[in-house]
Amino acid sequence: MNKLEEFWYGNVRPNEKGFKRRTEYEKLLNLITRNEENLIASLNDSEKETFSRYRECMDEFTGISECQIFTEGSDSGQDL
Repeated sequence: MNKLEEFWYGNVRPNEKGFKRRTEYEKLLNLITRNEENLIASLNDSEKETFSRYRECMDEFTGISECQIFTEGSDSGQDL
């Protein structure tokens, strides 16, 4: 399979970036995950649904923001 076919079938995801292990980035990511798991465990079903909708909105917002920054360059943050 060539690179375009790999991309088409979802085997290549250029928007997913790996990271080096045992770095501050990994430590922070682990902390975020642990805190989110603790938060979810403390919520009732209604609160979990609200938090889930919040996360979905934040994920969409982050995606839009990252796309703008990528396509417009470093000055795009001023227009957000």
